Amino acid sequence: PYSAARLEELQKAGTPVIIDFTAKWCLICQVNHVVLSNDKVSAKLDEMGVVRMIADWTSNDPEITEALTKFGRNSVPLYVIYGSEQG
Repeated sequence: PYSAARLEELQKAGTPVIIDFTAKWCLICQVNHVVLSNDKVSAKLDEMGVVRMIADWTSNDPEITEALTKFGRNSVPLYVIYGSEQG
């Protein structure tokens, strides 16, 4: 699951991360999960050492709301990828 603290740890370690901002009530999010859970996509993310984080906004979690706001968004879906570069 998403947490700003965990994201910061991973970024400091130079670990690539993909954050899936989603909600159970979001139909587009659910359809997009079909792609993200595809065997080829999952295998490539694993090969690249990408950590997958789910930011479940189903209950309007304040920490997730704050993160969405930082990206200029007020709803889901949103996918954010952080590379392995440090700095």
